[in-house]
Amino acid sequence: MSDPNTLRILSIDGGGMRGTFSVQWMQEFVNLWGINPNKIWKYFDVVCGTSAGGLQVLGYGGGLSPANLMDFLVNSGPWIFSTSTIIPGIRANILDKLATMILGGSFYPNTNFISELNGLFGSLTMQNLNVNTLITSYDYNTDTPVLFSNRTFPQSSGLTELIQNVGLATAAAPLYFPPANWGGDNFLDGACIKNNPALLGYMLGKVVKPNSNRTCILTIGSGLGDIGFQQPIVTPPPPDESNMSFVFSLLSILITGTQETDALLLKNLDQYTLDDLYTYRANAVLDPDRDTELDNTTTDFINYMKGLATTTFNDDLVNISDFLAHLTA
Repeated sequence: MSDPNTLRILSIDGGGMRGTFSVQWMQEFVNLWGINPNKIWKYFDVVCGTSAGGLQVLGYGGGLSPANLMDFLVNSGPWIFSTSTIIPGIRANILDKLATMILGGSFYPNTNFISELNGLFGSLTMQNLNVNTLITSYDYNTDTPVLFSNRTFPQSSGLTELIQNVGLATAAAPLYFPPANWGGDNFLDGACIKNNPALLGYMLGKVVKPNSNRTCILTIGSGLGDIGFQQPIVTPPPPDESNMSFVFSLLSILITGTQETDALLLKNLDQYTLDDLYTYRANAVLDPDRDTELDNTTTDFINYMKGLATTTFNDDLVNISDFLAHLTA
């Protein structure tokens, strides 16, 4: 990094298997940048993430590359999103999901998830990360937001926690998985509080680099699309005005709406204030005719998301190059 007074922040949204979009976009960005993909941590002062985005930045902070994270999603995803603990890719069907919503429980056990995270992170703790890191979650026991970090600041936690535990906590999507239970607490997915944690990353940046007078923030989404069951439904769906339909509409608003509002806030601060602030937001609208639910682990869906990320990147290469020039100044 050149200018020591510049604060450089990487923030990645959650989205389950939609995270293949953000991983592929990051791969394209690293290729353009020409840096060592295993040392992304070296070029940012702060990395922050939620859910699948949290797993990504934990990986980058530990020296993994976008290719490593893509391998994890492609190979471990079918195990994570499987109703079986011995057979990968057994996806919960629509009737199973509806029954779970009525009777309680989760679509998937987290047994495989725990195993896959152990394989990815092993015994590494947050203190083993090479960069200042912030990961979001929510403590269901105390009804409080949780900010896991390897730095100490008011209301931070998890300084010496296993990375795999933090990863499980930030990605414990309600309904899809049971709460992550460790240390006597039950944690829910960080999207419950901030699916786009860029502003929290900016806060941590000011903690660790208070004298910075210039800021560059790269935020990466995982695609814009409805939250809800998008598998082919073999029984008549609920009417548009049903409570079920309304619940999923609210989920889309609460998660997508807040993340894009934060993105808009940063963009406007960049464009309309005198602050020396430079931002770039990577995201794309998903095909509404496709099954883009976050537990879709099929090769077809993964290839679609990777292709969309590459196309999105190439279509905005001029603006991306301009942001990269500010980032490396």
